[in-house]
Amino acid sequence: MKKGKVFLGYGAALLSICCIVFGVAKMFQAFQVTAPYHFAASTKLSERELSGVKLHDTTASDRLKNFGGFRRVNRDRSRYEQRLWHAGLVTASIKSGRDKGKIIELMIIADSQEAGIALPPYSSPFRTARGIKIGNTEKQVKKKYGKNYYTYTDAAHDKVVGYVDHNARIKLDFIFDQNGLIKIIRLADQNI
Repeated sequence: MKKGKVFLGYGAALLSICCIVFGVAKMFQAFQVTAPYHFAASTKLSERELSGVKLHDTTASDRLKNFGGFRRVNRDRSRYEQRLWHAGLVTASIKSGRDKGKIIELMIIADSQEAGIALPPYSSPFRTARGIKIGNTEKQVKKKYGKNYYTYTDAAHDKVVGYVDHNARIKLDFIFDQNGLIKIIRLADQNI
């Protein structure tokens, strides 16, 4: 009788350990999907700008005045205001408080006509500091930025290749269309 109880005790303990390990593995997998940049090796991203517009500038910056007007884009980000500027540049800035207007995200988009701006698709003049632009390929990105990247598929089922600078706390994402061409370049604070 004692052997049966001991075996049952070990069996329950083993089952409990398996459940814990499986649960932790599932949590790790979920975290990796929601924040894949945490697990990527750091890449020095000294550039904190896209074609002269700098991350952490304000929306009142002289650099942005050169891009003419903008229109507000509502993307359900209650803490942030998104603005679509001419030539396919999107900025996200803090809406209120001490840091009001501080740019925390810059995006270059391929299809600005969709957003109401008269530019042919994939013709944005903006580039990263290393010369990558809308319409480039994943191979071109990896040649310029190296092997320390992370990848995932976003909610729209598009492939994302990204780089993170853990010291500067910024990330640079390249989002590809179905043909393997960059359709969005996104430079943002790491916690966005």
